[in-house]
Amino acid sequence: MTKESEIPGRLDWLILLIMTALLMFSVPIVYSASSTIGFTKYGSSEKFLMSQVLRVFVALAITILISRIDYHRYKSMNKRI
Repeated sequence: MTKESEIPGRLDWLILLIMTALLMFSVPIVYSASSTIGFTKYGSSEKFLMSQVLRVFVALAITILISRIDYHRYKSMNKRI
């Protein structure tokens, strides 16, 4: 009998939730650390914030896409050491 998390193409929701929480935690940190530099150099304190938000969404999308691939397929891409 296989566990639900062992079924190929299934998401591990706990890992996705933790990863999303960490990524969302990075957004205000980047904003608070770079708002002054963004305003001084680019005239917008949200310059780096928008860049970080875009990167968060891209990272989540790529993670979900890659997690849909059966991990056994990665074995053929592995080089033996």
